[in-house]
Amino acid sequence: MKQESDFIPYNAIKTVAKGKTLVFAPHPDDEVFGCGGAIIRHNNQGDIVKVVIVTDGGFPVNEQQDVPEYKKIRKEESRNAAKILAYGEPEFLEYPDRGLKFDEKLINHLLEIINRFQPQNIYLPASSEIHPDHRVLYKAGTEAAKRYKPNINLIYNEIGQMQSTNLLHDITDLHEQLNRAMDCFKSQLAVLDYKRYINALHIYRSYTLGEDVKYAEAYHFVNSKNIKTGSQLWKQKTANIELPIKTETIAESPLLSVIVRTMNRPELAEALESISKQTYPNLEVIVVDALGTGKLNLGNHCGNFPLRIISKNKQLPRAAAANVGLQAVEGEYFCFLDEDDLLFAEHFSKLINVLKNSNHNVAYSNIKRVNSKNELIDIYNENFNFHKLFWENFIPIHSLIFRAKPIKPICSFDDKFEIYEDWDFLLQVGLLGEFVHINKITGIYRDTNISGAQHNEEKITKFRTLLLEKWKDKLPKKHYIGFLNYLSSLNLREKEHYRSKFEETQNKIKLLQEKNKQVLQKSETFLAEAQAELEKLGKRLNKNDAVIEQLTGSLSWRITKPLRLLNRENLKSKFLFINNKRKIKMSGLFDKEYYLQNNPELKQSGIDALNHFMLFGGFEDRNPGPHFNSRFYLNKYADVEASGINPLLHYVLYGKIEGRVIFSEDTVVKSNQHKKSIQGIKNLKSLIVRIIKLIIYNKDLRLISQSKIFNYDYYLRTNADVKAAGLNAVEHYYFRGWKEGRDPSKEFDTNFYITENKDVQQLRINPLLHYIKYGKTEGRIPKDNYKPELKPQDVFEKADTSHIDLSKSPVKTIAFYLPQFHPIPENDEWWGKGFTEWTNVTKAKPLFQEHYQPHLPLDLGFYDLRNPDIMEQQIEMAKSFGINGFCFYYYWFDGKRLLEKPLDMFLQHPEWDINFCLCWANENWTRQWIGDDNEVLIAQNHSPEDDIGFIKDTVKYIDDPRYITIDDKPLMIIYRPQLFPDIKATVNRWRKFYKDNFNKELYLTMVQTFGKYNPNEFGFDAAIEFPPHNISPKKITSDFAFTNFTGNIYDARSVIIQILQEIYTMQGVLSTTPEIH
Repeated sequence: MKQESDFIPYNAIKTVAKGKTLVFAPHPDDEVFGCGGAIIRHNNQGDIVKVVIVTDGGFPVNEQQDVPEYKKIRKEESRNAAKILAYGEPEFLEYPDRGLKFDEKLINHLLEIINRFQPQNIYLPASSEIHPDHRVLYKAGTEAAKRYKPNINLIYNEIGQMQSTNLLHDITDLHEQLNRAMDCFKSQLAVLDYKRYINALHIYRSYTLGEDVKYAEAYHFVNSKNIKTGSQLWKQKTANIELPIKTETIAESPLLSVIVRTMNRPELAEALESISKQTYPNLEVIVVDALGTGKLNLGNHCGNFPLRIISKNKQLPRAAAANVGLQAVEGEYFCFLDEDDLLFAEHFSKLINVLKNSNHNVAYSNIKRVNSKNELIDIYNENFNFHKLFWENFIPIHSLIFRAKPIKPICSFDDKFEIYEDWDFLLQVGLLGEFVHINKITGIYRDTNISGAQHNEEKITKFRTLLLEKWKDKLPKKHYIGFLNYLSSLNLREKEHYRSKFEETQNKIKLLQEKNKQVLQKSETFLAEAQAELEKLGKRLNKNDAVIEQLTGSLSWRITKPLRLLNRENLKSKFLFINNKRKIKMSGLFDKEYYLQNNPELKQSGIDALNHFMLFGGFEDRNPGPHFNSRFYLNKYADVEASGINPLLHYVLYGKIEGRVIFSEDTVVKSNQHKKSIQGIKNLKSLIVRIIKLIIYNKDLRLISQSKIFNYDYYLRTNADVKAAGLNAVEHYYFRGWKEGRDPSKEFDTNFYITENKDVQQLRINPLLHYIKYGKTEGRIPKDNYKPELKPQDVFEKADTSHIDLSKSPVKTIAFYLPQFHPIPENDEWWGKGFTEWTNVTKAKPLFQEHYQPHLPLDLGFYDLRNPDIMEQQIEMAKSFGINGFCFYYYWFDGKRLLEKPLDMFLQHPEWDINFCLCWANENWTRQWIGDDNEVLIAQNHSPEDDIGFIKDTVKYIDDPRYITIDDKPLMIIYRPQLFPDIKATVNRWRKFYKDNFNKELYLTMVQTFGKYNPNEFGFDAAIEFPPHNISPKKITSDFAFTNFTGNIYDARSVIIQILQEIYTMQGVLSTTPEIH
């Protein structure tokens, strides 16, 4: 449901559009009654104002006015009012009062005045007026503005009848001056109290503006670009294009129809320019308006060639647009050129010359494929092969020229295809005969993937399958057999390719083996030296062990054990192996001499005996000494074997306390039954497997210890035996505790989780580890009566609005300000009633453990930016966090603004003490959010007129004293300068406009989106980084075990390091530091 604010503004302006201003008034007094407040405001702003009074005002409506000098009296009254308004002398056209006619004479007269004065703003009577002269002047003035080439602001005022308004002008401060001007029209006030009625109208117009606004004028503001078809980039190019000299005559050259499908993208002008430069003399250009706006105005010629525009006034898919163009073909030949591709000047001449001298229906040339940076990707240069064409489309559509007569009646584009419609069309044409190929590059295919189709695997599979399904039964037998032969030959070629690759790989392997042999020899020498050193250290360690054993057996050691436990730190996983090795040594159950004697191959290899037993031997039924039987222990205790822990290590850590048996005389394991485990590559593989197991254990232990759901103190507090034994709580729970039903914290019930999740029970998986890796994201609950709560206060920092003195900060921080937190009619239409950015925020879902989503607002709630109190609070919060200013995103589309209310509201509150600047978000709005970038919701129309229109529209904001400047130059930011057809020319226009009108320089800055462009190449003063654009952070997705998560996780630290490195490399580059205000 529409709200009041959708019909009438709830905020008024106190500044009007700057620039030279022309007022057309139907009669003397209408300039004051209709827009007197605006005239005063323009004059106060320093704008040049010209008032033109069109009629003589000589028609009396009362006998008091029927006097000989009536016309003269009315002129004099307007002159007196002009002195009070202080705009100078009005110009009188003296058309007869109530005799004004809407004709070419009046229109051309008004246009001549407009051309002479060259205004930026024109005031006219509104279309709602009922006086006949007012209505005629509305129509004639509007038509003259349409014919005036530059785009200007048309501002319609109300006098005798209220209009639908989109702009309210607060004239409370001008009320007294305006009333003195109205008092000048005594001849009118004597008959009717116009002053009273006009003041009543001004009072009524303040109805929606709050108590502070007592009087307001209502206007309807529109840019002339929105009321005329307007010239596009192409129209600006036509004056500067150098056309080629034709070497052929039209008489000897058949007509060629060139079909251009366009979504009115900036590249269109370049495509048309490449057509205009063709040396072929006889062609027509058919432009199909696929965007469907019906506003495409390209003129009637493309260079020397006639141009037609066909629009169905609705958006057309690619296939439908191609068919519309095909139906309009009048030439003997036809071809296609998409708006983002280019043709070289000789393209048409060369291909038609081939067709004229052959019996073929189609000719094509080579095409160069480049990326968005104009870097070569590939060249399409293969000879024609219909069977290859059936397998894949290898011919770009704009490389071909077709004979119309045999093809047009029976071939068309199948509208079932969103993609591959060109491929399907070429297959139809291919059935009619071979294509002739000339081996010369005559065009460019710019592969910018604007539609996104190249990376949409689902769409590619769908329509490729659809195409093959369509053609499998249509393929004639001879082509079917030929296609099978082609596939067979393709297979042979692939085999040859892979055979060659295989031989190449084999040679590389031989080289690597030789290198590995050399490395191995060096490694063996190194290992021997290292082993000798280890033996020396071992002897010292044995001595220390004896001292330690004597110490630990003393009475004082036993008495001080509780104190030591209090200071024990959680062991780091990287020391786990060393710690466990030490515990096994201290157990007395590992006998090095026994182990080496029973495993002689180890003695020869020089590998440490205890390391081998811990990593391999314990799992290979080898005994560490005469008093411990590894196989017996694993057979007797299935839980130990299932856990994957070394049997002796388990006994030392847990089994001894639990009273488990370690040896049976009936179980004899002979060491000579073991095969050698150290055998070159086999040993390496075994070592890798064991290391991987250790890595997995450590990773699992880290996941548990870092999880908020494992409480180390709670586990030791509730399990006194674990604490008394001095065991690591995480290790104990991981290997043993969960099997005994122990809980890791109050938040997790081990037995409940196992009972409730049969799959966990059957697989004998550690329940807490399962919950951390999978259960939480799958919605499983960790205990009975579990009630998860969203607690934004745990995630967000509460705003501290205490004052910070920002003036002493060496860095000025500016925050980008997104204004889409309030509804607008366009978003209601495109995305559904009431859509704002909050709509997307609340749709967010958690994707992994500890992922807090949705991020619900804490301080201001789901705020609406139409409420001035909200922005005022935002400003205070921003300042409290050290923010110096806001950069408002500015949404300008060929004269139409979107999401402008927050910015305009900010402008109306000069007391809001924070600086600001603008960033033009100069992209098309599409349905990209739902994956459809083809449907343009509202398009940009970059052109010279639009350049000036945009910069003029920003003047009222730049003029605000809070606007941010750098070295006294207003800061203007452009989001994607690469989308402009000629950005350097645009930059020059902006700089010239400001220099000519305000004697100021602009500080132009570009955002580094979609590529790290150098601002100097675009004519800008500086660039702004825009992470995560142009950042290559380190992926750490593999460090996490998530299910149903298809995204990537990046290391934030790597981003910081990368940015700091770039900052470091830039040190010394800036010779001066800009001064920001």
